[in-house]
Amino acid sequence: MKCFVVVLSVLSPFLFISVASDHVEKIETCSAHISAHNSYPLKYRTTLTRRSVPCSVTVEANARNAVKVEFHNLRKACELKPDGVVIIEKGNDPVSMCDSDISVFISEGHKIVIQYFSSTEIAFDVNEVRSEIDCNETLDYSYYGRTLSLRSSSLNATCFVAFPGRTLVVVEEVHLHNDDCESHVDIMAGRDFLTYTYRLKKFCKKHNGAPDSETLVVCPRGLILFASASQTPETVRFRLEIPMDDRPLLIHSLEC
Repeated sequence: MKCFVVVLSVLSPFLFISVASDHVEKIETCSAHISAHNSYPLKYRTTLTRRSVPCSVTVEANARNAVKVEFHNLRKACELKPDGVVIIEKGNDPVSMCDSDISVFISEGHKIVIQYFSSTEIAFDVNEVRSEIDCNETLDYSYYGRTLSLRSSSLNATCFVAFPGRTLVVVEEVHLHNDDCESHVDIMAGRDFLTYTYRLKKFCKKHNGAPDSETLVVCPRGLILFASASQTPETVRFRLEIPMDDRPLLIHSLEC
């Protein structure tokens, strides 16, 4: 009997976590607001009504983070109402989830509005994900597929972001202040975590704006090197993608 009590007490935190993760919050109103200030997904389900009226759910994360939404019954909802699930984000075009190949949406900013009809019950998970990266971080595949921002920390500081190789790096935007490439962003490649001997691309002030430049890292490891020589904060916005085309990834490339 004592053994049973001990085992149960040890397992109780895990049982609580399991029950909590399975809890589904019911959205009762047609105009709801959700705070996605959690790194783990929270489950929600809208209320089904006979009379079809347009409704919305506003989801807001912390200012430096993005919102991640994963729908669970999207196909059924879209069969009942084509274009019935739309995500609105300020500054961007509306996104129809019924036209999307995937059921996951990650915002660029920290706030979105999910528009739907009350006659189509939708179920989804929400949580926040980081969109601003700190200096000297190593990223894994959970950061892939969304826009990330890296800001210089101080004058004459050099910071890096390391990531797995065989990756497509898309530099979306750079904002540098010093001329003559005193401030610059380099895309590097190497054979291991400590060795990056090959510079694939370099961005300076002349590239300011939205270069939308793609660089394929074929080596086992990749690195974004950000050297800032300005007293004014400088930034680079980028995205990591898994290559989807037919170009071969030369694992034993001479440049590595």
